[in-house]
Amino acid sequence: MKYVAFDLETTGTDAERDRIVEFCYIVLDAELYELGRWSALVHPQIPIPQEVVDVHGITDEMVADKPPFSAHAGRVQRLVSEATLIAHNHRFDVSFLHNELVRAGQPGLAVEHPAIDTLQIERQVNSHRLAGMYARYTGQDLDDAHRSEADTEATVEVLRRQRAAHADTLPADLDGLRVKDLVRHFDPEARMKTWLDHGHRFYETDGKPHFGFGKYRDAAIDTADPDHKSYLLWMRDRDFPADAKAVVARLLGPEYQSKLA
Repeated sequence: MKYVAFDLETTGTDAERDRIVEFCYIVLDAELYELGRWSALVHPQIPIPQEVVDVHGITDEMVADKPPFSAHAGRVQRLVSEATLIAHNHRFDVSFLHNELVRAGQPGLAVEHPAIDTLQIERQVNSHRLAGMYARYTGQDLDDAHRSEADTEATVEVLRRQRAAHADTLPADLDGLRVKDLVRHFDPEARMKTWLDHGHRFYETDGKPHFGFGKYRDAAIDTADPDHKSYLLWMRDRDFPADAKAVVARLLGPEYQSKLA
């Protein structure tokens, strides 16, 4: 198993509509030694809003002559497919990465792709923002915060120092820090959610599917319930992402699948 730390800068926070403008990937071994890195600006093919520019500093002019993400998608897919990903707040970055890969004709990532999340670790042992965590662990300010390469490097360094500082509390094995394994480590009786789509509209726990959003949030789905069935049919006929509609199709059964848009 290889490990790939990564960070993305984007045009906004909506993984289904916004786009990547910069990425960085750092390949690591099991001791978190760097084996290689790759970073690039990419053209998002939509304007970058000024309020987002104010955060990461990447302007339309900076990406005007850069290739789109699709030009890199095949290499990115090969890089991440068999890797445990390391990120800070991984669900944000994994959702964006999955959507961009799928747009480019690649398979994308499984909803529960193996990941180590420095934010999740810190929630167990401390508190949360990357720049604050970096300063706390290193005694230094994080320069160029909100740029992909600086944030990826900071994530790796925070993870190294988390492991050293909390060696008596955290699992010793790097794989034991994967998000679900970490939850089980601290709470063996925890009821685990397995998300069924990248937009977190459905999840499974104790073998039962549940709604993850909307007016039935956290309700176990019962297709014999007219209200639940009506809600699923409403989703079937609206513009939801393909992975959410695939869950709807599975829940409704073959009788309704031919009607899925």
